[in-house]
Amino acid sequence: MKLQFLVLSFLVLYLLTVEACNRDADREICVAINKRCRETEAVRPTINPEDVLIPFNKECSERVGADWRDVVRCDLVRAICELTIVRCQKVTCRNVQAVIES
Repeated sequence: MKLQFLVLSFLVLYLLTVEACNRDADREICVAINKRCRETEAVRPTINPEDVLIPFNKECSERVGADWRDVVRCDLVRAICELTIVRCQKVTCRNVQAVIES
């Protein structure tokens, strides 16, 4: 009985995670966020972008190697949104790179 409950619980959790990701509404959220970022990029720059972008790009360059290409703020925003909301994946250097290159 305990085993059946455990298996059923994992099945329900799996179905919930699959259902919670990759919906059209999630993609629309990311498109809207990216559009707003691009529209305001010139007029509303990030406060101290070096605090985030330079360390992120440096760390990823060390982890990924020569294949890494530095990302700009809106590309990083788009990648984080798609990874967390649409794909339900961790934000790693390789995952960010895969989103930006797609």
